[in-house]
Amino acid sequence: MSIEAHTDPTGPSEREGPRDVDFAVVGVRPLRYAVAPTLTLDLQVTESAGAPVYMIALTIQLMIEPARRSYDDGTRERLVELFGAPERWAVTTRSLVWAKLDVLVPAFTGTTTVAVPIACHYDLELAAAKYLHSLPDGVAPLALHFNGMI
Repeated sequence: MSIEAHTDPTGPSEREGPRDVDFAVVGVRPLRYAVAPTLTLDLQVTESAGAPVYMIALTIQLMIEPARRSYDDGTRERLVELFGAPERWAVTTRSLVWAKLDVLVPAFTGTTTVAVPIACHYDLELAAAKYLHSLPDGVAPLALHFNGMI
């Protein structure tokens, strides 16, 4: 992913043009002692050119992608309310928005890891909660869409 790096034309510039920043999820863990059920996503951020990054204002859209996994008969029955009859799932299993997360990545050079909290309470997104509750193995295909500014 490239994030546009805006520089001050009156001052020295480390680098002109887009800056390549890579994101990787390196872990997910429950947040202990939270008021509401919360997961913590450990997000590794890498700027490979070695230039200092002073801050990244990052927005993450966390999506559940139900079409990317298979389902047993019992799970299909539980998901009829969300997606309709299983024979229509090729059309109806669209991505579900779980959360929109705003994250400030502090200054770093090279690589850093930030903890991103994700609320999992029932009221947040009814469809996402119903979907996750219907999965007997707890394995949900997710996609994270990043947008931000260095």
